[in-house]
Amino acid sequence: MTIEWTEWLGYAASVVVAVSLTMSNIRRLRWINLVGAVTFTIYGVILELYPIMFVNGFIVGINIYYLLKMTRTKEHFHLIPISWDTSIFLPRFIEYYLSDIRKHFPDIDIESLRQYRSIFITRNVVPVGLFIYE
Repeated sequence: MTIEWTEWLGYAASVVVAVSLTMSNIRRLRWINLVGAVTFTIYGVILELYPIMFVNGFIVGINIYYLLKMTRTKEHFHLIPISWDTSIFLPRFIEYYLSDIRKHFPDIDIESLRQYRSIFITRNVVPVGLFIYE
């Protein structure tokens, strides 16, 4: 039993789509998924498998739409000074990310950080980073 080249095309499309779903970066996910959907669309056209062709053609359109939308969307970054004494959010933020912080700074004394200044870095008003400095 030999596998036809069109079957290999279908397997390749499946692998590409599966790999795309492992991406944590949404832009990379969309690009890789676009390649997989285009490949599946071609596969559907060659074998006249209309459900595969139409669904994956639709997915191609969705991926292109969101990639264009991502390209056109302007991100707004801000630096927001925050105080340990007046903020409920800062200690909770530190607590939530404590295991990650300890991976990179195993000997850190969290309580000693209170003496330093802190700034949240936000993207579209969502905290994406914390900068603590003296």
